[in-house]
Amino acid sequence: MTRTLEDANHAITATRRMPFGLARNEVAAELVREIDAEGPETALAYALFALVESYAFSQEVEKAYLPFTRSVRLWDERPELFDADDTHSLFWSFKWMVGDLMSYPAIPAAQIQATLADMERRYLLAGNGLSAVNHLLFEWHHLLGDDEAGPSYERWVTTERDAFSQCPACEPGDRTTYLFAQGRVEEGIRLLEEAQRSGATCRTEPADMLSQLQLAYLEVGDAEGAARAHRHGLATLDSSGEMPSARGRHIQFLARTGNTTAALRFLERYQRLLTGAETPRGRWAFLTTAGVGVAALRATVPDTPLALDAVEAATVGELDDWMRAQALFLAAQFDERGGTSAMTERTLHAWSGTHVRVPVDLTVLALDPADHISGRRPGDDDASERSGPAVSDVRPFIARAGIGPDSLVHQAELLTGTDPVSAARLYAHASSAFAEAGEHEAAGFALAEAAMLSDQLGDSDGAAATIDAAVALLQTAGTGLEYVGPVIRVAARLSGAIGAWGPATDLLDWALTEAEGASPTAALALERAHLLDTRARVHASRGEGAAALADACTAAEAFTAHHRTADAAHASWLAGTIELGAGRPDAAVTHLESAAQGFTLVRAREQQAEVLGQLIQALTALGRADDAAVLVRQLAG
Repeated sequence: MTRTLEDANHAITATRRMPFGLARNEVAAELVREIDAEGPETALAYALFALVESYAFSQEVEKAYLPFTRSVRLWDERPELFDADDTHSLFWSFKWMVGDLMSYPAIPAAQIQATLADMERRYLLAGNGLSAVNHLLFEWHHLLGDDEAGPSYERWVTTERDAFSQCPACEPGDRTTYLFAQGRVEEGIRLLEEAQRSGATCRTEPADMLSQLQLAYLEVGDAEGAARAHRHGLATLDSSGEMPSARGRHIQFLARTGNTTAALRFLERYQRLLTGAETPRGRWAFLTTAGVGVAALRATVPDTPLALDAVEAATVGELDDWMRAQALFLAAQFDERGGTSAMTERTLHAWSGTHVRVPVDLTVLALDPADHISGRRPGDDDASERSGPAVSDVRPFIARAGIGPDSLVHQAELLTGTDPVSAARLYAHASSAFAEAGEHEAAGFALAEAAMLSDQLGDSDGAAATIDAAVALLQTAGTGLEYVGPVIRVAARLSGAIGAWGPATDLLDWALTEAEGASPTAALALERAHLLDTRARVHASRGEGAAALADACTAAEAFTAHHRTADAAHASWLAGTIELGAGRPDAAVTHLESAAQGFTLVRAREQQAEVLGQLIQALTALGRADDAAVLVRQLAG
């Protein structure tokens, strides 16, 4: 039965609300097929745009060009099928396509130049402004590194903004990429600081601009500003998409500031970008931005072992050689396409050893956890030497809030959103004050808050040590496991973040043993399920698939018994992911179907779409293409 235009548009809009990924791509493609076959034809322009958008922001970027060219052809042949929104979307998608074409060195320069010329012609015919065209012309000449790069930059930034200009949040970062490369550091810093004050945000910002700003502050020797930009950038990095350049810059920042252990952890965390990103240009960007950091690490710790899965490099030195060779190989492909040597020169500059190094202390909690257990206040006797920065930073807040621990906690709560560093330190001071008064339970919970903030700010070692002290305080206080359990779960996660998987497992084993021996209550039984789920994730992170699967399945059953649908879905999702990763798609299907059903019941659309993407993958691997197609059609609704 043919959909009405309203129903078709509703289905397309619902698809656009799905998270980017395989499931969304399949659903968008199915909607185009359905409208092609059954109509209504007046929805085709919107459906094609949704498919272009889905591909453009996924791991299947290369598939976007076909529906895009079809959209352009439809515009030429049937312009009456485009309403005002469809027309705007078509011209906006030109920006994605030209940018993506540039990102694949196999795409000939002549094709890119022809597409740019066609875009300009069409924009002029439609009466659109030329801000977007001039931006892309600059991007092309900057990529080539030819004599037109400078003039094209000036044309772009002096072109009046219009409906197709870069979004206000993205444009400053696009400009400073060029400014910093030209050595115009102070000018770039001013531009990014102004952008920060404006508060503009989008999918990739402020994560990208902050990743640039942290490095720019290093160039001018501003350690405090660099630390601030780094911490703020971390808070938005993981929710901003793939971001290979930004992730590479954070690795570089940590390496150039003496935070060697953290740099190595980041490198291992984002190692998949070493071998693959959404585009070849994105991969080159990660290799070169992170490569500056790896080269800096090689200068000090060349023989440090690495735990990398997809790269045959056992030490920092070996990885440095491998990354440089890979980056130069990609650069040569781009240079051959463009007929210049710009990408090779940029790659060699990354490994030139000329980048400024500035020590930056990223410690948030410089307090000895023993002080909290013994009851000593930070600042007393020899403790002041260890915790000096923390004490001096928060003393004005302590003076305003009063010295009572409850007042300190209140002040910390107020500052959490605006000054999380001071908030974490105030929580730590409050913990010491509570401990001195013999209130170990309050001390433990305050210290746990300090640890979680510290983790969010990138001080993983301080967070792990502090959360351990928080658990010890709660154990001393005899706090019930149903209340200590959540802190133990955080402690396990933070221990894992610094590679201390053994202590994480030991702590969870202890808690689960305690739960078995305690008087059964509903709250304790539910906490046991959470502890099992956490231990499953620790086992999975250690590569212990069988143990992880057993705990995940048991946790899912326990959550279901307590009517915790969302938690049960997450546990089933983990089980399905383990089975799929182990090459057992038949077993994965059952768990993934359960997870998808749970997320559907609680209307968790993003999680539902991710699970369904894996389910489609599993069904396809089993040769059940028809079942996968049925699932896609159901999603297309």
